[in-house]
Amino acid sequence: MDSPLVSILTRTRNRPRFLARARESVLGQHAAPPFEWIVVNDAGDPRLVEEILQPAQSSLPQRLHVLHLPHSKGMEHASNRGLRLATAPYLVIHDDDDSWEPDFLQQMIGWLEEPDHASFAGVVCHSTLIRESADDETIRPIGSAPFNAWLTRIDPWRLLQENPFPPISFVFRRHIWEELGGFDEGLPVLGDWEFNLRVALLHPIGVLPKPLARYHHRVQASDPDHANSVTAGNDLHQEWERRLRCRWLSSPPLQDLPFFGAISQAAATTLAASRTRAALLSLPLRPGPQ
Repeated sequence: MDSPLVSILTRTRNRPRFLARARESVLGQHAAPPFEWIVVNDAGDPRLVEEILQPAQSSLPQRLHVLHLPHSKGMEHASNRGLRLATAPYLVIHDDDDSWEPDFLQQMIGWLEEPDHASFAGVVCHSTLIRESADDETIRPIGSAPFNAWLTRIDPWRLLQENPFPPISFVFRRHIWEELGGFDEGLPVLGDWEFNLRVALLHPIGVLPKPLARYHHRVQASDPDHANSVTAGNDLHQEWERRLRCRWLSSPPLQDLPFFGAISQAAATTLAASRTRAALLSLPLRPGPQ
């Protein structure tokens, strides 16, 4: 059995329908390099997780690792606990409510394995925004649209204004996560954004301009567990956006960047800071299947 080339991390808690969809996304990868799947149950019902993952046990013998946490200490704590189990040189976070195109792993790992890309910390692909509703019985797609088809490069100053890509679309090298000390467990939200900026300040991040990731957002959810943190926790996100910018703008790594004054001014504008959230609420969508 070949050693895994990529470790996939999924964080979940009491969302069996979403976890089942994530399972199909992971197991449905075509011509994928060897991978392992690490699922962190963040203080949810272990029976639900084990039941949903049963089909993956036979498909991924010795490659499926399930960690049940008795108490939730936040998403970034769950991420770090899971990634400490990773053995592959590449890492990717596949949240339980998102999904991939079938050739995501093949194309993303293929890009990183090219000799000309050895200096890149990771690679981001384009994403498709899928808006949906969820109740106790079904998940119903409402429509879809390109989320960040304009993205051609990842710059620290752009990241200071907004996070232009979701975790589902970012594959990064494990030694980068180790070098940075993992995700910031003190953050209740926006841990991925904070991590992305720390990566970009030290290493280049590549862009593969293909829509290989699907970024799902609930516009209606009957159960709070079914909601997205970015849409359900809007006020909390705004408060931590402010706090993080204050932290970053006073940090030496950012002050040493060229055009720091222009970066500071851009980051301070409300329009730039809220661009991604506004896009999520106003994007024209292709109707979903009925």
